Amino acid sequence: MKIGNIQLKNRLILAPMVDVTDLAYRVLCRRYGAALAFTEMTVIDSILSGAALSKKLIETNDEDKPSGIQIAGYDPLMFKKVIPYLKDFDIIDVNFGCPVHKAENCGIGAVLLKEPERIKKILKILKNNTDKVVTAKVRLGYDSNNISEIAKAVEDSGVDAISVHARTAIVGRGVKADLESIKLVKEQVSIPVIGNGDVFTPEDAKRMLKIADFAMIARGAIGDPSIFRRTLNYLDNGVVEEKPNFDEKVSMFMEYCKLVEEYNLKRINLKERLMYFLKSLENSSILREKVSKCKNNEEMFKIIGVNLGVSTTR
Repeated sequence: MKIGNIQLKNRLILAPMVDVTDLAYRVLCRRYGAALAFTEMTVIDSILSGAALSKKLIETNDEDKPSGIQIAGYDPLMFKKVIPYLKDFDIIDVNFGCPVHKAENCGIGAVLLKEPERIKKILKILKNNTDKVVTAKVRLGYDSNNISEIAKAVEDSGVDAISVHARTAIVGRGVKADLESIKLVKEQVSIPVIGNGDVFTPEDAKRMLKIADFAMIARGAIGDPSIFRRTLNYLDNGVVEEKPNFDEKVSMFMEYCKLVEEYNLKRINLKERLMYFLKSLENSSILREKVSKCKNNEEMFKIIGVNLGVSTTR
């Protein structure tokens, strides 16, 4: 259960997700059992420019350990320049998987899957110029599956692990994750393989862990940090726990709110985050519609039956 020289307490990892894995949510998921969590993807140019939002995105603390940051960029030389800004983190992950057009237009994320040699060059610069653990997050390819070529480039760069999202960049979430391709990568490389894609239940995580060294949970963890606790219980004891009910979801959300307030994360839209927590509940559409119409946090808390407000408002 090591990545590089870092020992992890288990094999479950929270995926980096924009507008999800802020510091408060990372800490919350760690409290429920996640062994590792990454920041939201942050573009190198914005870090180097000192943008206020980027400074908030790359905040960490002692409870967020071992700490992981995910960065993205195009110019290999810029990766060398950004290293001093990443000193508070234990693991540097490079995003070669973001499929959104905004990232593609900037030449970053999944579009780089077309250039395995550039991927290799970027990772080599990071690995050769820092003592940090370095990892790469990739997809199976951009518009076709060339994961064997990509995985070889990543391994040849000397980095410590590869995370594989088992879809190409151009297909949507409705396409089933190709777990056989993750299995193929595991057979072809000697570095740890982190499997990502369609892990929504403890059973899904167990299936992933049969073919990969670690299971990375993304959408399955949005609004439900307890998936880590339930998965660990299932892996260790074979116990299948019920998904959290309304009261449990509200309790987790309020714990998240307290962390948001403690860390002074004023940019966080609590109403948006509450929607995440409510989404998986049975017949939640009516409640979510009511929440969507709330004008402030006090109204929102009243709807979910909480009298205790928090000072962070939007």
